Amino acid sequence: MQSRFDRIGGEEYIEHALVGLQLAVALTPRAHVLRGGRLSNLGLAHLARFTRIGNLADLEYSIAASAEAVELTSDDDPEAIRRLNGFASAARARFQCVGALEDLDKAIFLFERVAHLTPDVHPDKSGYLSNLAVALRARFNRLGNVGDLERAVCL
Repeated sequence: MQSRFDRIGGEEYIEHALVGLQLAVALTPRAHVLRGGRLSNLGLAHLARFTRIGNLADLEYSIAASAEAVELTSDDDPEAIRRLNGFASAARARFQCVGALEDLDKAIFLFERVAHLTPDVHPDKSGYLSNLAVALRARFNRLGNVGDLERAVCL
C-alpha cells in the first residue's frame, strides 16, 4: 500500500499502510528481531505522508518510530544504514518546519553515521553524502560557520 501511495498519492493507500504497520508494531514484542524493521517502515510511512500532506503529527510519529528502530539496530545490521538515514531525514524535515537547531544537529550526526557505515562501493553512498552536505549547508546558512560549508564542499 505504501508503494502505491508513493506512486499514485492516494491518501487511502497510506492510511491502509499505516494501519497495517501500526498493528504490526503493536503485535511485535520489544525484544523481537523484527521490531526494528517494522518501526522503521512505520517511520518512513509517516514521513511519506508528512511530505505529501504536511501534518506535523506525522513527522513527530516518524521521528519517534525511527528513533526506536535505530535504538534496536546495531551498526553491523544490514539495515542500519537505511534506518539511520530515515531517522536523519525525519529530523532534517522537522528542522525545516520548526527551525529547531537541535533537529538539524541530530540529522547531521545521523547522516555522518550513515556516511561512516556505508562502504565506498555502495551504490547509494553518493546520495548519503549528498544528504550530509545538504544538512551541513543548512547549518552554515543558519549559523554562518564556514567549517560546515567547507565540510559540505569536501564531501
